[in-house]
Amino acid sequence: MPPTGEEPLTEADFIVPPTGEELQPEANTPMSVDPPAGGNPDSLEEDSSQIGESDSESSESHMRLALEAALNCLDMLKNMDKYRAARWNDKMTGMHQEKENVEFTLKRLSLLVVSLSVSWISDSGIQR
Repeated sequence: MPPTGEEPLTEADFIVPPTGEELQPEANTPMSVDPPAGGNPDSLEEDSSQIGESDSESSESHMRLALEAALNCLDMLKNMDKYRAARWNDKMTGMHQEKENVEFTLKRLSLLVVSLSVSWISDSGIQR
């Protein structure tokens, strides 16, 4: 708002003349703003309610954006958890297979030791 004693700015104050000539406004009045559809420009109460609705709509749009961002974050976390669970399952499957391989190798090794022991006993002539 301009200081007291000064006239408000008009539309002409913001237009630069193309030829360098001084542009004279048609009337020395502030720029007019079209009232919202169905609104009465002479009623301050309706204008203030329009502003309140505008703030409400702005707040609602901000809340919608925040909700959308939160939902996107949750989707990303869900995907990360699925990926983590799949990796964990793969690791557990690999560990289970390694355990089976080790057990199989130990059984074969124990059979080989028993076989060599029997062979060594029979070759050395030790009898029971």
